Amino acid sequence: MLFSSLEFIFLFLPITLVAYFWAGRRGRRAPLAVLLLASLVFYAYWRLEYLALLLASLAVNYWLGERIRHAERGANRGMLVAGVVANVALLALFKYYNFFAEVLLGFGLEGLPRLGWELPLGISFFTFVQIAYLVDCAKGKVAHSGPLEYSLFVTYFPHLIAGPIVHHSDLMPQFFQGATRRFFSENFARGLFLFALGLCKKTLLADNLSGTVAIVFDDAPILSLAEAWLGALGYTLQLYFDFSGYSDMAMGASVMMNINLPQNFDSPYRAAHITEFWRRWHMTLSRWLRDYVYIPLGGNRGGLATTYRNLFLTFLVGGIWHGAGYTFLLWGAAHGLALVAHKEFQRRGGRLPLSAAIALTFLFNIFCWVLFRARSLNDAGKVFYAMLGQNGLRLDEFWGFPNFNKLFPFTIFMCVLGSAIVFTAPNSTALSLRFAPRRRWAAVLALLLIAGIISANTSISQEFLYFDF
Repeated sequence: MLFSSLEFIFLFLPITLVAYFWAGRRGRRAPLAVLLLASLVFYAYWRLEYLALLLASLAVNYWLGERIRHAERGANRGMLVAGVVANVALLALFKYYNFFAEVLLGFGLEGLPRLGWELPLGISFFTFVQIAYLVDCAKGKVAHSGPLEYSLFVTYFPHLIAGPIVHHSDLMPQFFQGATRRFFSENFARGLFLFALGLCKKTLLADNLSGTVAIVFDDAPILSLAEAWLGALGYTLQLYFDFSGYSDMAMGASVMMNINLPQNFDSPYRAAHITEFWRRWHMTLSRWLRDYVYIPLGGNRGGLATTYRNLFLTFLVGGIWHGAGYTFLLWGAAHGLALVAHKEFQRRGGRLPLSAAIALTFLFNIFCWVLFRARSLNDAGKVFYAMLGQNGLRLDEFWGFPNFNKLFPFTIFMCVLGSAIVFTAPNSTALSLRFAPRRRWAAVLALLLIAGIISANTSISQEFLYFDF
């Protein structure tokens, strides 16, 4: 059930909202139970058989968390290690097993059969959420929570499938606030506005770039210089509008219920360097990697070489978290090296003009997203080869789009429009803060909803890109 689907917009979400606020009149736990039930139904809608896996993961991690929390400091280390290993092993089994089997086969080692199961939706996200919870239990940072609150914190449907990656301190305190259970028209209107913004990002912008991107990365045997650059830029914009659109819709649906999720994007393509980019892009993943990988590795303690090593290893983990494959490994390595290079550049007193710094950072991301999107290193190499002009630089080839037919004028328009939005328009968070229940804003909200719903109903429904991770 996609957030952009008609069944979500006109059935699931309205029924959940009505049931939630109705239950809010009947005590503190009743609305939480309604949200937990709705979240489990939402997850089961995709693949019912994986609901059992999610429930088993919840039960084991809650039990471990309670054991760790009540054990004496130091004595809980073994249980923490067991919990982290169990979570990572579950993720590795579903996400990385086949990749490792292929790697071994490449070295001539046979014997590991390929497994035919699909990747459970959201497993990368709910695994990270629960690992963080166990670590914080061991550090004494988790107050008491019952199985209902814990289960809802992990499975809360707005963030369950593709984030934001929530921390227990983001959600659990809100579950105990009485105001959360009451209907507030202003919160509802602001949440609906944020949801509508995300819907338009997804259906009007991201989905309309997907056709050209698929041709460039999946179908075209030989690309011209212009085709390769248009496809790479198209994917750079598609991914941003798709993922930030999902985050906006998740935050909007949650705000309607008076529950605030952490911000996940802050105009990342306006970043003047790669460190700033990661403060603006997938902000909750950056926070998780900092708190549960970089700092435990030693952070910036232990000298310059150690700091650079820890930065690099942290982003290798970030790359592998996104997917099993050499392309994701290289993507993570590229970002790790770029962060190290930027730190060293800063240390030596280097500076660039702001416009040049933003352009260089954006260009770096365009190249890196090619690795992120390509199905293999060979496919990535094909796009890079064309982007660097190795298929020719004659004017007829530069301006020619033989693979796109009638698609390319529309794609150029969408790239120009998308670039104008990401570099000049206020982001969704800024717009939602300006929102007020007035006639002008009501007209804008109605226009966004109508445009987004019509587009969702008339175009081919596209899954959110981060569902694959």
